[in-house]
Amino acid sequence: MPYHVIERPSRTRMARRWIVAGVLVLLGATAAASIAVARPLTVTVDGLPYEVAGGTTVAMLRGVVAFNAPAGDLRDIRGSVIDTGGGSPARVLRNGRAAAEWQRLYPGDVLISRRGQNRIESIEITDVPVPYETIVEGSGTLADVRRAGRNGLRRVVRGAVSGIEIGDTHLADPQHELIVRRSPHPRSKLVALTFDDGPWPTWTEAVLEVLAEHEVPATFFVLGRQAERHPALVKRIADGGHLLGSHSVSHKRFNTVKPARVHKETVQSRRLIADAVGVDSPWIRPPYGAMNAGAWGAVREAGGRVVLWDVDPEDWRKPGTKKIADRVVRATKPGSIVLLHDGGGDRTQTVKALPKIIKRLRGKGYTFVTVEELVEANGVKKGKAALSASDTAQASGETP
Repeated sequence: MPYHVIERPSRTRMARRWIVAGVLVLLGATAAASIAVARPLTVTVDGLPYEVAGGTTVAMLRGVVAFNAPAGDLRDIRGSVIDTGGGSPARVLRNGRAAAEWQRLYPGDVLISRRGQNRIESIEITDVPVPYETIVEGSGTLADVRRAGRNGLRRVVRGAVSGIEIGDTHLADPQHELIVRRSPHPRSKLVALTFDDGPWPTWTEAVLEVLAEHEVPATFFVLGRQAERHPALVKRIADGGHLLGSHSVSHKRFNTVKPARVHKETVQSRRLIADAVGVDSPWIRPPYGAMNAGAWGAVREAGGRVVLWDVDPEDWRKPGTKKIADRVVRATKPGSIVLLHDGGGDRTQTVKALPKIIKRLRGKGYTFVTVEELVEANGVKKGKAALSASDTAQASGETP
């Protein structure tokens, strides 16, 4: 009779069978676990029953159940509450023992909440600048920085949330900025005519024609926005031998805007002048002469030199040609800086008054100079243009 020979399977085939069996067992276990996790379970929280999904942890429970006990408070470094409930969350006891957030819940678990712990705010240590003050001495027409300002420094310990200071250590004193305002006191009768708010078509041109006719140098404080519109007029001023200075860009009062704005306008107005004539000028007349501590510091940082005035006929009010001339001649003294306008509107009266001012002041022995020449002649350096008629005569050996 025939026999069937059953061969022993190879090792490879046996290994494959064991792997398949293992995978089937694992899949079965996973499916059973999934069924167990998906099955809802009932737990008691602060005396009330709750049905939650299987696999829920203590941390997950906080999102679906409102515990009776509140969170702790956040307190400042003095102990006062600054944030109710801002401390640690409510503590949870599971079956009488402290429960970790990661622990899973099981059917019949009893959970009890306890008030969370209070938390004290952290502290921060900061080095805080002590701002320097700007001290302005005098009330003259020229302003110079005699001493630059430098902030002091203190180390402060305070609450990170409340800001309450509990420690303050002095590290360095501030060095206060010193601005000295003075008026020129030349040894001869010198006067500087200055014009604001230009360049302005028609009126700047008319002023330049009068100055050229009488061979008078002057100083023009131009607005940046006007210089940008009329660069050819700015160049014509410089070509006429006159000094250019800036009058800001927008004519905003420097004491009503932030120091950063003052700095920006000072730099931009100087740049616009340089773009037109190729020469930088540090001289600046703040609109309305309005300055405060922040503005002084901003102008200094921008490299500006402030020029004000001591003779103001208020020609912008258009009081009449005669009044403008009379006011200038009556108020002028050696070293005066006269404020006039070549822009901002109709300047017919100013243009007509200008020849009268020049003739009458020359008749009193005055010589006209730019602001820069006036500064140089003030006991520092006497330039050729700062010589009065009597000085010229003495230098040449003639009798005035």
